[in-house]
Amino acid sequence: MNIKNLLKKKIKKLLNDNESKLHEKTKETIESLNKEEAMDIVYHKWITPIIKGLYHLPIELTEQLSQKVEALQEKYAVTFADIESEIQETEQELLGYLNELVGSESDMVGLEEFKKILAGE
Repeated sequence: MNIKNLLKKKIKKLLNDNESKLHEKTKETIESLNKEEAMDIVYHKWITPIIKGLYHLPIELTEQLSQKVEALQEKYAVTFADIESEIQETEQELLGYLNELVGSESDMVGLEEFKKILAGE
């Protein structure tokens, strides 16, 4: 065996020994606690985090709701009326361009029919 493997084994053994000692010391400490000390540990370990979580819960839910409402507001910022108005403006602009076109008699008849469709006739 080389030195590296020996060191690994020694470190593992030392680690296992220290874990065992720590476990034993923890067990002795817990067993030596009186009821008040045990309740204090339980309170700080379990009750305090639960209370803090319950305190922050409505704040987090309100923030999430607010973010979702803002996202919806952004999503629907352009209303149907806005879109309809833009379509009408574009149709009028197109009609103006169509009025400037020239062509054969059959082309002009076709353009007139297209203008009627755009005008909603």
